[in-house]
Amino acid sequence: MLIYRLVNKIPLFEHWFSEFETNVPFYYFSVIRADLNNSFNKPWFYFSERKSTLISHLKNKSDDDILAGMRKKLRYDIKKILLNEAFECKVITDDIFVSHFNEFAPTKSLPILSDKRFKENLKQHFFTGVYVNEILVASHCYIYSDRTCRLLYSALHNMNTEVVDSNQSQSANKLLHFYDMIKFRDRNVFNYDWGGVSTGSLAGIDNFKKGFGGEKINYEDHYSPLYYFALKFFK
Repeated sequence: MLIYRLVNKIPLFEHWFSEFETNVPFYYFSVIRADLNNSFNKPWFYFSERKSTLISHLKNKSDDDILAGMRKKLRYDIKKILLNEAFECKVITDDIFVSHFNEFAPTKSLPILSDKRFKENLKQHFFTGVYVNEILVASHCYIYSDRTCRLLYSALHNMNTEVVDSNQSQSANKLLHFYDMIKFRDRNVFNYDWGGVSTGSLAGIDNFKKGFGGEKINYEDHYSPLYYFALKFFK
């Protein structure tokens, strides 16, 4: 699947899930992302970077099966939240997601998203949010194909702590991941990619992801020469 977008006015071609469009010249800034099966025969002049992620397999899984694969405490928390009518998960627009993420980004020293970030590729992205007492507290953004979805961005941000406390915000995020899995399973998208795992400062986030019971796999991203050296130069 090919995604085209501008990054600092430079055209970037992103080839997702091992689907490489051979009509894109090698001299463009391009990257082949999430070669999850390590089966892609990349152009010889591309540079590769080995990474890891977690995959939750959703094929032939009922709601109860998905819950059963989680850690006991997480499963208990989600079941408890499902009984609370104050929590509501729903599909949201890209504009709502970008606005929410850009409120969250400064709290984690993350770059904000352009309001045009997803406009040219809306059909390849999916946005969800969870509201607590009608206040948006967590939101997710995915890119997806006919078989695989990958978490690209997530935001956990509550502007009204007098109505929604921090414990409710954390619970809402757990519920939203469960909701997302069900939505993708029902769309016959059976590989739920958690967007990568790492170590060090992100160990807490990784531990949260592992609680949902995904399979850890290694994969590769492949970079065109121009894009690879640009990454190294601006790092």
